[in-house]
Amino acid sequence: MCITRCARGQLIEAAYYLRKANDLKLHLNKEDIFAFGDSHVSFCFDGIPRCKTHWMGPITMHRVGRDKLNVLDLRNWGVSNQTAIVFIFGEIDARAHVGEQQARQNATIEEITDTPSKNYIETIRLNKENFPDIKFFVCSVLPPLTSLGSSELPFSTPTRERVEIVKTINNKLKKLCSSGNIETELIYLDIHQYFSDSSGLMIRELSDNVVHVNRDLSDIIEYEIEKFL
Repeated sequence: MCITRCARGQLIEAAYYLRKANDLKLHLNKEDIFAFGDSHVSFCFDGIPRCKTHWMGPITMHRVGRDKLNVLDLRNWGVSNQTAIVFIFGEIDARAHVGEQQARQNATIEEITDTPSKNYIETIRLNKENFPDIKFFVCSVLPPLTSLGSSELPFSTPTRERVEIVKTINNKLKKLCSSGNIETELIYLDIHQYFSDSSGLMIRELSDNVVHVNRDLSDIIEYEIEKFL
């Protein structure tokens, strides 16, 4: 699959503005951004110099929302004077769990994803209350890839259905991030837009051929974050 004209244009634009952002980087503290998530946190953020990543294992958005501060309490992770905190969860839910729950409960995608999305954002807001002066970012779930197969990762939901699941979750997260209260406001970080084609699938040339984005493209994600800092 070729990179679409739209995606190529987005990447060119991102590279241009990233160069401008890099001019400011010498004046910024290193590792002033903490990122928390599943394996996507490493692929998306390890290449960003000012970012320290915290891989929490293969845990789901559902679990973060269900267990609240018992599973994700930033007070236990050395957060103090950071500029921003980033959260990236949900791809495992979309790939391996939502479809199964739909079949088991005979429910819609909207119904299955509603409570986990709300609970996930509530967990992040509970953390935000403890660090009101730090900007909190909630990453969009990345687009699914037509996988070449993996012995380590479950693919229990067909790819086209995952496109709809990801779209639904992202719509919910974007809406839930806006609270109308500046002290608890969360920033929705739409990185999905840079890696998806017109059908909602991940562009293979921008991926690791499994489920992640190519590590070499973290500059694009850095550009998106720095627009808000």
